[in-house]
Amino acid sequence: MENLVKKALLSSSSVPKLYKLTNKHIKKFKEYVAIIGKDFGLQSWEVAVFVEENLNDEGYPDYRACTLSHGINRIAVIGISRYLDVEPIDYWLARSAFHEVWELLFSDIEDNMKGSVNYKRTLVHTLIRTLENTLFDFYFNKGLD
Repeated sequence: MENLVKKALLSSSSVPKLYKLTNKHIKKFKEYVAIIGKDFGLQSWEVAVFVEENLNDEGYPDYRACTLSHGINRIAVIGISRYLDVEPIDYWLARSAFHEVWELLFSDIEDNMKGSVNYKRTLVHTLIRTLENTLFDFYFNKGLD
């Protein structure tokens, strides 16, 4: 299914432009992860941020950002792609950080849910996208610096 979505997106008449993140963008993303993580109670986790340099076979990143975690040890890595399909302005860097922080906050619930991986990912992403679409703009506009 995921490949079908990718092919549909890639076969559309407009090929998405990719923006390369600079070290300044990556530093800002790391700052947003720290600020948002603190604001929403991520203190029980040790989090590292990495940059994904690779593109897939079609020449595009597989994600804007991702989170991998080990719940028992409370260790996580949050990755951001070096190449984004949106301009790397503060809004999108912060929104990606917001999304990944919530991925981590929901990770224990997701790990303990019953159902297929796709089912659990869909439910968690429904919650995260709802938070992004209802809470993020208010949160971002109050100021994160």
